[in-house]
Amino acid sequence: MTELLEINQISPSIRKVGIQEKNKSYHAQFRINYDYELIYCHLGHFQLEVENQSLILQAGDFVLIPPATQHRFLAQKLFEAYWVHFDFIPYSNQIILNQHVTNNNNDLYSSSLSLPEIIRPKIIISPNLELPLLIKNQDLSNKEFFIRLIDLYTEKPYLWELEAKIILIKLIIFFIQEAKELTNKDLSEVEIVHKTKIFITEHYHRQIKMSELGELLSYHPDTINRIFKNQTDTTISNYIKKYRINRATEILLRTNLTLNIIAELTGFEDVSYFCKTYKKETGFTPTKMRNQKEAMAI
Repeated sequence: MTELLEINQISPSIRKVGIQEKNKSYHAQFRINYDYELIYCHLGHFQLEVENQSLILQAGDFVLIPPATQHRFLAQKLFEAYWVHFDFIPYSNQIILNQHVTNNNNDLYSSSLSLPEIIRPKIIISPNLELPLLIKNQDLSNKEFFIRLIDLYTEKPYLWELEAKIILIKLIIFFIQEAKELTNKDLSEVEIVHKTKIFITEHYHRQIKMSELGELLSYHPDTINRIFKNQTDTTISNYIKKYRINRATEILLRTNLTLNIIAELTGFEDVSYFCKTYKKETGFTPTKMRNQKEAMAI
């Protein structure tokens, strides 16, 4: 899955941050994440296996692991590494992701993730920049960024999310500066998916016809759907349904609007179909999802 992102759209947020430190031989299990993971080696060196690549990280190096990418640590000596899980932009299903990872941590150590609909896309920076996996950097002062992120995440002082966002943007800039250009073919398909998602974001509250996308993109609807599925591993109709469910969840948890109004706002034909679809996609009725949030707040 890929998503084309404008520079001014970047608005990162932390899901989790921490430190990995060992003073003896260490062979971790392979794991796989729903979101991006940024790893910074501060002390010593270690090997990081990322799918079919083997990377050697030394003090000062960064690695940016895309979502749904298997990886693991291998080390023979003392090392210290900081890591942060984050999103490049806000997603309406952030609460669902946090709850799922907290309650189903073993999912991250399987060969594939159990909720593919909440896997974050691989980010391409507009106009055509692909972020690198590894950055070799000898500046050890970058440790201060991660120490501050850990303090902010742990203590959560006033405006902590804003300060964390600023730090993450500074770190992301390192990778954008080292990004490489994509080929025209790769870019054209990413642009089609990007424009399709923008159209869905702007019109999800009503019926969306494939013929509208055909007119917008000057491609046959079947071609658009094929490209979209190749790039995202899902069909356009399924993406629309998931997007509506995520928006409905956000409204459920943040407002007291009735189910009838939420169904209308998110493009469902009627409240009965909305409730049936919501239960099938999330495992909860809309009312139970709202009650869970209220129970957590008590």
